Amino acid sequence: MLALLLFLVCALVAVLVAAGALLVTAFVGAGQRATDAGALRAVGVRDRTLRAALLVEHLGGVGVGLVVGAVAAAVASWALLPVLPLFDLPSEVLSVRDTPDPVSFAWTLAAVAAGLALLAAGVARVQGRGNRVERVREGGR
Repeated sequence: MLALLLFLVCALVAVLVAAGALLVTAFVGAGQRATDAGALRAVGVRDRTLRAALLVEHLGGVGVGLVVGAVAAAVASWALLPVLPLFDLPSEVLSVRDTPDPVSFAWTLAAVAAGLALLAAGVARVQGRGNRVERVREGGR
């Protein structure tokens, strides 16, 4: 049972790392992105288009991470659950299911996707506010 608990803890850590990576990349590239967005705004690109592009950019990264994470989780569950000892002795009372539950997997994936998509939308919204033309004049500082 401890192995299953640690498996869930590893999954939670993976989600936190994904959220942290999204925030770190947004923070590190914020100045350059604001300068680029300001330059696009100076040449006539609408704010709505810029915000949509930022959102698509972040959602694309989240989507790739979700697909890779889902495949890794499915392979790990498929490979580990049948050989993972849950009890010391076989039980006639408790039946152990050694295959992943697709419904639980889908709901968990949907919840993680919704959370990361909301985070990506928030990051895109914050980055969309800094796309002033003055950023180009400042030289990207």
